[in-house]
Amino acid sequence: MIVAVDSKQLDVEIEGGEIVSPRIIAASFFESLFTFLRQTEVHDRTNSIFERCLDSLLQAIQALRRIPGFESIEITFRGEQIYINDVRMKAKVRQFHKHRFLLRFMRNKRLGALRFPENLERESLLGFLWVVAAAPIKLEDPIGWVNTELAKLGIQGYGVESLQGFHLNDDKDRANLADMEVITLVIHEKLRLFAEICFDNLESSKSFDLPPRETLIKDLSMMAEEDLLQVFRSNLMKRRERPLGYLAADVCVAGIAWGRSLGLPGGVIVELAESCLSHALLYVARKDCNIGRISNDEALRLFDIVGALKEVWPLSELQKLSLLEFGQPYGQSGIYDSNGTKCYAHFFSRMIRILAHFRIYTHYSKGTDYFLPDEAMAKMLSLKGEYDSTLLKLFVNWMGIYPVGTLVKLRSGEVCQVFVAGGDPLKFQRPIVSVLKDSYGRLMARPVLMDLAEMNDRLGVYKKTILKSLSLEEAAVPDELLKSPPVSL
Repeated sequence: MIVAVDSKQLDVEIEGGEIVSPRIIAASFFESLFTFLRQTEVHDRTNSIFERCLDSLLQAIQALRRIPGFESIEITFRGEQIYINDVRMKAKVRQFHKHRFLLRFMRNKRLGALRFPENLERESLLGFLWVVAAAPIKLEDPIGWVNTELAKLGIQGYGVESLQGFHLNDDKDRANLADMEVITLVIHEKLRLFAEICFDNLESSKSFDLPPRETLIKDLSMMAEEDLLQVFRSNLMKRRERPLGYLAADVCVAGIAWGRSLGLPGGVIVELAESCLSHALLYVARKDCNIGRISNDEALRLFDIVGALKEVWPLSELQKLSLLEFGQPYGQSGIYDSNGTKCYAHFFSRMIRILAHFRIYTHYSKGTDYFLPDEAMAKMLSLKGEYDSTLLKLFVNWMGIYPVGTLVKLRSGEVCQVFVAGGDPLKFQRPIVSVLKDSYGRLMARPVLMDLAEMNDRLGVYKKTILKSLSLEEAAVPDELLKSPPVSL
């Protein structure tokens, strides 16, 4: 199921001259680990399936240990990535759901790593895995709980670690590392701060202690898509004027999430994210957030801005091209004229145009039109020839007709916020919503997730259906409830 993508060597020679494939051995290890943990959710420990899983897991561990560098084994879970002994792993497409299950399982337990001792026994391994599986969801101190349970069983040598926050090392950040969504929000805030300092101090930005832009974007690109969308969702519904730095960081977050849903390689997603963050430099040159063709004076001002920031915010040639094309009309099928030459808009600028315009339409600014997310989507669909039609359809399927963050009222009376809208750019999906008010209009103590794809099997219709979207004023939901994480399905 899992292959090492950082190593080009598919086979290695071990002691005795035998040739083995780490890729195949790792696949067996993770397949067995997935099966064991998945079955703990539906069977008790007396089921014979756990014995078979344990046999496979022990064989895989023994085979891995024969490979240099794998004498001891540590599995680390970071955002969307799984590492084995600091080697990044990649899931095959047809088994990606197993990869996602392991990530989700560990995140719910708030565990970031599993350590296996060099000398392990069958019974101790079985006990360790059952302790991990039995850990309650979202404990305040999951490490302490696991260690206490292991001590009760007399199991030694195994270990777990909490979720890690990559390069977020100051005291304020460390206090928030128990939740990956909070980590995503912290990175978003640091990118927002970086952008705002640069926007406000073009000539003197290098004199500031700026957050590490490149490192932050790489860390952000490793975050789970659901956490990225949660940050984007919460920012869509804030009805107050926000500085340009927020728009830049929001589009950057959305670009990473959308790029991942399209299956773009990790390096391409990072480059796309850099382009998304820098798109707001056009607004600085224009001195407003209006959508339209960039004038000659604005283009000259943009070149000056890029030059002034080159030491602290250097742009690649592709990022500069995407920035300039973002300020051009889309034209006929993405073709625009440049000094008499027909040019085809780059893939990045086509994506950025959709993401940035959607964010501008939903951005509250006094004296300008302000759209609810679904209204912004409808407006964009009505503007023929303004966007790449294929990408726009993929975007709509991914975001959903009622995009993430939209406040809606169900036909049964509940007031909800769209929590998961699409996820698959190739087909339309009914959303998962976070219920904020019950059918009698009473505020929920805490939001509860509801899947609108659930069917009434007897009648053959959906159990719940959206009646209409609501503004923040119509919904009348306090900010505290909107910020509160929902109870899982």
